[in-house]
Amino acid sequence: MTTYTSEMHNGGTLRIWSESGGCRYEVFDSGGERVWGHPLTGLSDLRTLIQRRDPFDLDNLPTFGGATPDDTTEVWSWDETSLLVGTCAADLEIVNRQDW
Repeated sequence: MTTYTSEMHNGGTLRIWSESGGCRYEVFDSGGERVWGHPLTGLSDLRTLIQRRDPFDLDNLPTFGGATPDDTTEVWSWDETSLLVGTCAADLEIVNRQDW
């Protein structure tokens, strides 16, 4: 199992973990209370989550299959056909691997 954890700009914590059955996430408020949790089905869900929750750290986000790209500069996650790319949460976009 892989786990990603980051503090968010609002003082809470975002936790994402992947296991054989897929990925899930939980959001905790600044007091450590769990306020939300849900499955992640792919890059689109991950991008929406990151943009809404605005974590400090984008390193070590879960991936959804496919080979690791040769150059992961500004690549935060991927699946077999697409990459989640950008310089920060605000400008994340999903692009086709061949176009990248």
